[in-house]
Amino acid sequence: MCGIAGLLNFPLSSSQPALGKMLHCIAHRGPDDSGEFSDAWTALGHQRLSILDLSHLGHQPMWTVDGRYAIVYNGEIYNYRDIREQLRQKGYSFQSDTDTEVILYAFAEWGADCLSRFNGMFAFAIYDQLEKRVFLARDRLGIKPLYFARLPEGRLIFASEIRAITGSGLFQARLNEQVLPVFLRYQSVPPPQTLMDGVELLPPGHYLWIDQQGIRQEKYWDARQNKDTVPFPKSDTPEQAVRQLVESAVQHRLIADVPLGAFLSGGIDSSLIVGVMSRLNERTVKTFTVAFEDERFEDGRYARLVAEKFRTDHTELSLSLDDLLHQVPEALSAQDHPSADGINTFIVSKAARQSGLTVALSGLGGDELFAGYAGFQRLYRQQQFRKTWQLLPASLRQRLGGWLESRSPSVKTHKLAQMLQTDGSLATVFPLTRQFFAPRQIQALLNPTISLNGYDPYVALLQNGLPDIARQARHIISQISYAEISTYMHDVLLRDTDQMSMASALEVRVPFLDHRLVEYVMSLPDKQKFQKGQQKPLLVDAFSDLLPPEVINRPKQGFIMPFEAWMRGPLREMCSHHLNALSQLPAFNGEAVQQLWIDFSKGSRTVSWSRLWLLVALGAWVERQGIQ
Repeated sequence: MCGIAGLLNFPLSSSQPALGKMLHCIAHRGPDDSGEFSDAWTALGHQRLSILDLSHLGHQPMWTVDGRYAIVYNGEIYNYRDIREQLRQKGYSFQSDTDTEVILYAFAEWGADCLSRFNGMFAFAIYDQLEKRVFLARDRLGIKPLYFARLPEGRLIFASEIRAITGSGLFQARLNEQVLPVFLRYQSVPPPQTLMDGVELLPPGHYLWIDQQGIRQEKYWDARQNKDTVPFPKSDTPEQAVRQLVESAVQHRLIADVPLGAFLSGGIDSSLIVGVMSRLNERTVKTFTVAFEDERFEDGRYARLVAEKFRTDHTELSLSLDDLLHQVPEALSAQDHPSADGINTFIVSKAARQSGLTVALSGLGGDELFAGYAGFQRLYRQQQFRKTWQLLPASLRQRLGGWLESRSPSVKTHKLAQMLQTDGSLATVFPLTRQFFAPRQIQALLNPTISLNGYDPYVALLQNGLPDIARQARHIISQISYAEISTYMHDVLLRDTDQMSMASALEVRVPFLDHRLVEYVMSLPDKQKFQKGQQKPLLVDAFSDLLPPEVINRPKQGFIMPFEAWMRGPLREMCSHHLNALSQLPAFNGEAVQQLWIDFSKGSRTVSWSRLWLLVALGAWVERQGIQ
């Protein structure tokens, strides 16, 4: 796991000093080594977090022996040894035991087609010195980020984090005002856009070719399509197939030459990952839990139960609420793209790194793939009544929504009112489940010159993707999974996991997002992976001998810190400062922002702390970026 940066088509006089500044901005991602290369057309930089082959042979930029190709790379290719053997049979030789070198020669042999052979998480740039062109690629699910900015005269800057692009000295930080309505509605922005005007995020499963003639972008994978030539396991039942795929995914993610362990919350997903690790690993598995002195948090008890069952080397760090409170400003500073979430990931990752771990496996993705969220149940029921829904005239549904909202003006009834105004399709209903601010609230917060214009990129994304799944008889649950994977998981959870874990130079691996597992589970009909009132039945049945009943039957519980009390108490001054910074921006209605803060401070129940915290996070980010 590392950080990469580069500049294309800049003169050496500007690219070399800019590259140094960029690497300084992302030094936290790779504290073990740093490398640079510059010529008249390309500058490549790398910050290394050593995971495989800790020797100098893993230094980047790394070159092919003939000097034609150079690579800077962030991520892990878990099946690199298998690919290396294929390349050896074709006559290639290797100097290191790194996956970096395998990517380099796989590209030399197969070009862009090498991507379909990789099982892993990655973002990399390969420079073809002979042809004077660069290849940028990102993994299928978008676990690792890759940002870029197009500048005049055919110039381009790319990096693992936005802060490296704005810190180059060659790019002016400006707020992307046109996407503010989307950000306020969903606490994120779908790729390729970001909150930084002019900075793009390469979408998952895409690659770029850049040369003197311009930029060409291509898509090579999508969760809707099983395009890769990886056969599904030949098993008698879906449970057997899922077990085989999960075990394979975990096995692949155990490769490391540094201390490796797992986050253990005591929930189904993390407990299952630890159980599989203990069966596959000859060495005692290291597990890590942050426990809380506050009695409302029970993660410590369940995690201890799982650790005892699998006899792990368990570390439990007990934190008081004051310990958490003091880390909040630091966590906000770690956000490369603002988010209302992620503070918990920062705290757990920092503690895990300080305890000696360099790599940690996580259960992220289990809820999205195996219908773990309560929203799956609600949306499934709603979709079953869609035809009846559509029989009601739109005018009647709108009046009904207005009546409900007038009787009980709450967030819940407002969402229901909005839902009644849709056509009932999953593409229009699902985004409402992930909504932060409602359109009328957004209009009040923003300058009147910024139009909401009625266009919703998330609705458009799902309208394009969901019909393909329906035609392939994957039914409602796979459609909801696709919606979760393509929106909230990618745009919030994965981005937060990357920026918050890498702030402490900790690599987080996510076995449930092995593309073979994703493709298989997405191909199954509802009846094989969903049952009313049961949590993740397919996953639980596949590992019924591994999971303790206490874990299977425990109520689903998130990690909730007392932000509401903090924001009215010890964090009050910090919140006020960041909200004031936001109020000064021309894009915002400063009076509306301040009134929201006043109402919250007075204890108004109509102002949710989470929505206000999103504005605080945005204000903090705007200040760090120097946006005015």
